[in-house]
This record gives sequence, structure tokens and C-alpha cells, in this order.
Amino acid sequence: MSDRAQRLVLLLVAAILLVSVIGHGTSFKQMPVAFVRSSSEEVLVRVSGDLREGIYKIPDGTTVAAAIKMAVPKVPFSSADMPVLSRKISAGEIILAEWNDSKHMEIKVVRMGARERMLLGLPLLPNEMTRQEWEELPSIGPALARAIMNHRQCNGDFQGVADLVRVPGIGHGTLGVIMEKF
Repeated sequence: MSDRAQRLVLLLVAAILLVSVIGHGTSFKQMPVAFVRSSSEEVLVRVSGDLREGIYKIPDGTTVAAAIKMAVPKVPFSSADMPVLSRKISAGEIILAEWNDSKHMEIKVVRMGARERMLLGLPLLPNEMTRQEWEELPSIGPALARAIMNHRQCNGDFQGVADLVRVPGIGHGTLGVIMEKF
């Protein structure tokens, strides 16, 4: 190998070492973090409206503001503008965001309906379901859905899905058919 080639190789090795030493430990604190790795559970939420619509898997405990920034990193807003932004999002919720004008965004958080929750494999919430949502379940027709709603109104919320056997017309067989949805 010629003297010139040896110098070139040494220069390249020195440059690589220099870059690795200088680059090691570089802080990126100036840049906002779009996604944070978390060891906690992840939840499914839907973002809808004037954002990048879709179903997103986010770490449990993520705020509405952070979830929106994950969907659209450059949305200009602050948590002080809207209290809903500091609220923690839960599995099966929908973030609806629409621009009122070029400067103001209206943000609402609502729950997914039973059909969408079932499609995504999310557990249903028996104390939040409507009569129509009960009817969408296998083995539950209009009469049984009305009985469930009446029982809940008269006796209060169900403590768990097993409490449904107290509703006239629901036995262990019907409960077994719908149990996997909860």
C-alpha cells in the first residue's frame, strides 16, 4: 500500500473516531418528542376531523394534546387554550378536532360506539351502552335491550358484566354468548 493510501486510511479512521466521540452523548432536548416509548399498556383511540384521521395505538395515560401531536406534529395550540387538551385519553375514545377558522380548533373527546369497540377488540362498557348498542350484540334483541336499560335505570350501574344475570330474560347461556365482548 502506498504512503498516500495509508495516510488516507488513517485520516478516514481518525474522522470516524472523531465523529463517534463528538456525536456520542449529543442531546436532542431542543426538539419536541413526538412518540415516547413506554413500558405501560397501550390503548387504541380514533382521531377524526381536520387532523390525520385514523386509529392510533398510544401509551395509556397520554393526554389529548400529546395524542393530537402524535397524529399531526405541527398543530399549533397550547394546553392553556383548551382544558380538554390536558385530559388523559382512555381506550376506545375518539378525539374530534375541527378548525372553526384559521386560528381556532374545536376539540371534543367522545366514546366509541359498541360496534366500533367490538371491531377493534376493545371491551364494551355495559354502563355506557345505549339500547341500540345492546341490540347489536348476539342473543340480545329489542325486548331484552329494553329490559337491560330499565334494570340499569331502576337499580343503578352494573358492578360487572356478571350482574346482567339479574336482568329478567338473561341467563347464564346468554351471558356466556356475550361475555367475550366485555
